[in-house]
Amino acid sequence: MEQRINVPRIFTALAKYLDTKIKQGRIDIPLDKGVGYCIGYHLNENIRILITDYQLNEEVSISNPELLSDKKIILFKFQGVLSDKTLGGKIKDIPRVLIATSRINTENTIVIDCDHSITIEIDANYLQNQLGTKEHSPSIKGLLEHNQPLLFEELVSPDLISMLKALMESRDYGTFELFYLKIKAEQIICSLLYQLEKRKDSSLYALNNQDIQTIYKIRALILSDLAHPPQLAALVNESNMSLSKLQRLFKQVFGRTVFNYYQEFRMKEAARLLKEERLSVSEVGYSLGFTNLSHFSKTFETHIGVKPKKYTRL
Repeated sequence: MEQRINVPRIFTALAKYLDTKIKQGRIDIPLDKGVGYCIGYHLNENIRILITDYQLNEEVSISNPELLSDKKIILFKFQGVLSDKTLGGKIKDIPRVLIATSRINTENTIVIDCDHSITIEIDANYLQNQLGTKEHSPSIKGLLEHNQPLLFEELVSPDLISMLKALMESRDYGTFELFYLKIKAEQIICSLLYQLEKRKDSSLYALNNQDIQTIYKIRALILSDLAHPPQLAALVNESNMSLSKLQRLFKQVFGRTVFNYYQEFRMKEAARLLKEERLSVSEVGYSLGFTNLSHFSKTFETHIGVKPKKYTRL
């Protein structure tokens, strides 16, 4: 069965730069230009899947081909999910998903030199019809109404990792591949919306590109030193935002306060050090800034579900 591929404009632009062909929705990066591939599946007029796992030899900037599109598309972009381990064991590469309205990218030019992600795109009106008329949280409502640029980030659970791995096994289903992909894509979207529905935001604020860059700059600063809690005064100086705006936008994007976000990643790093680096409980606790190992053990259990010693035996 021939797949019905609606080639993304970004694929067309990339293929033109690489001087290569798009075959059945797939681009294989020429060896003299880099490594990897991109593939797109057009499941129906409302859902599309893009899998991009490539690195070019040089940075490439192109005109944004989606800038003038008037479609109301909700994007679910998974990062850090295409390999079993995070790149170099860096905490920043923990599997996560960006959930955004298509209005979020209004830049005239975009950089396409590398991408390692799985993206599911769904028409907002189609999704609204699937969900019916029930009242939803402000986060879900904002995505469906699509009236302002919005971006949310969620960490990817082990269950979602399993769903994504199943998505990658679609070729095993032969002539039923597109049907299988549609079912899996909608299952993944449903799981993420259920997770996002739990957020308690009473109102949402439109984001511009500068806001997003600033919030992710602050995120990087927080994760750059997990041995020391973030100092809000220093973050305010770095962000050039008021404290209230910084806290409000950070929580809107990540679903957690600055300190809770720091603490969650601190414990994920502790879990990594215990399992992958095989450090002792005391070595991990002290390296992450704890002076009281009992407090470290309780904090670890709160976030991971078991005490550190038991975790090392799992």
